[in-house]
Amino acid sequence: MRLVKRTRWALLCAIGAIALLSGTASGAGAAKVSNASVNPDGYGSYSLSVADTHRGSKLVLYVNGGEPRRTTVGSHGRAVFRYVELEGTGKLSFAEVRTRQHGGHYLAHLGFVRYFDVTEGHVALSATAPAKAEEPVLVEAPTVEPPARIPAPAPVEPACLNGTYVNSEGHTVCRPEESPDGPPAGATARCKDGTYSFSEHRSGTCSSHGGVAEWL
Repeated sequence: MRLVKRTRWALLCAIGAIALLSGTASGAGAAKVSNASVNPDGYGSYSLSVADTHRGSKLVLYVNGGEPRRTTVGSHGRAVFRYVELEGTGKLSFAEVRTRQHGGHYLAHLGFVRYFDVTEGHVALSATAPAKAEEPVLVEAPTVEPPARIPAPAPVEPACLNGTYVNSEGHTVCRPEESPDGPPAGATARCKDGTYSFSEHRSGTCSSHGGVAEWL
């Protein structure tokens, strides 16, 4: 019985020790990027330098989440990524290559992120993402109805005191009539009997009223 308890206790201690060593190995000497700077390389690309707290760490750079680029922290605690292509606006993020307790490697993301903005060859870095420009809201123009057409007023029929007749063109014409106050509106001739004619043609005008005395 005592042998079983001792064996169980030894096994628990071994598991704890392995876990402790694994945690120590994975966390020991962890890199911690503290700042970053960018300078032109002179070849249309840029040299990106980062400050690190652990010499010999193998750092990984991601530009807009693309293919990883690797470099090693030097003796001065800095790592430099050369010939980095930066254009427009984007995001920089970093990871560290770490070794597992029983062999193999994995990438540990460091949580250090910078956003870049390239303007005429100058690169500005920021810890916060640039604000997105708001898309313009398209407002439909109101539909304007064309103004209603106002019908032309109906022609005013002349006030004919002596009745009317229809001439050869189908027009309604006043018959000759008397007008003591002078020529009425629309009269075209004064007949010899003193009446006024509204005829639209000279032929036959005042034929029943002694002929034409005067054309108006």
